[in-house]
Amino acid sequence: MPEIALTLDGLSVGYGGDPVLHDLSLRIPQGRVTAFCGPNGCGKSTALKAMRGMLGSASGSVMLDKKPLSDWSTKELAREIAMLGQTPNAPEEMFVRELVGLGRYAYRSRLGGLSQADREAIEAAIQAADLAGLAELPLGVLSGGQAQRAWLAMVLAQEAPIIFLDEPTNHLDISHALATLDLVRKLSHEDGKTVLVVLHDLNLAASFADEIALFKAGRLRAMGRVEDVFTEKQLSEVFEIGCKIIKDGKEGHPVFVPYLER
Repeated sequence: MPEIALTLDGLSVGYGGDPVLHDLSLRIPQGRVTAFCGPNGCGKSTALKAMRGMLGSASGSVMLDKKPLSDWSTKELAREIAMLGQTPNAPEEMFVRELVGLGRYAYRSRLGGLSQADREAIEAAIQAADLAGLAELPLGVLSGGQAQRAWLAMVLAQEAPIIFLDEPTNHLDISHALATLDLVRKLSHEDGKTVLVVLHDLNLAASFADEIALFKAGRLRAMGRVEDVFTEKQLSEVFEIGCKIIKDGKEGHPVFVPYLER
């Protein structure tokens, strides 16, 4: 059994007094890719923000490395958890290398410049995201897939052991989506990163995740290995549609085939 990276117990949280998550309890395994899946508005992104300390909890707790999230300073937390939100933005004239360098803010003093360690981390992130030929270009000239790799490189430069990605394949074509998630999986399986990723595409989740957490109406409905969670009964109940699950003959992954019940 893997070690536990993050623990949530009875977490209820929302916006402006309206709860979005209700009594959420789960364990995030260390060194694995966990996908959060479910209908729009079910609480996936809210859960990610709560685990990153961006939302106060109405009740319950979040523990990082057996220590309450509230006990971590802002910089300490940034060194432990790197997060890429749904709609990151930066000036179009900013160069790729500059964007990647923003990932080093947790290691820099207020007045200090880039250290040798910072420069090495930035270069390593650029290489890992296959951006060597684009590093000196402004963001405004990049394609959607290239821009997404630049944002991922910024996250990698942060050198945090835990990475949160909120819909990283949004607006990407299937080729770039596959490449992005292949990189994410390598970060976990080869570099030991703990990755939480919000995904709408269930088949991408089944192909690249080790664990899936299914949400519906602000509650966790199921969590476990892909083969245990990815069932016709559970997916039909969560998404309120009919579906069939077939096996991918080449990779052996389950494949979700939805249909409307009439």
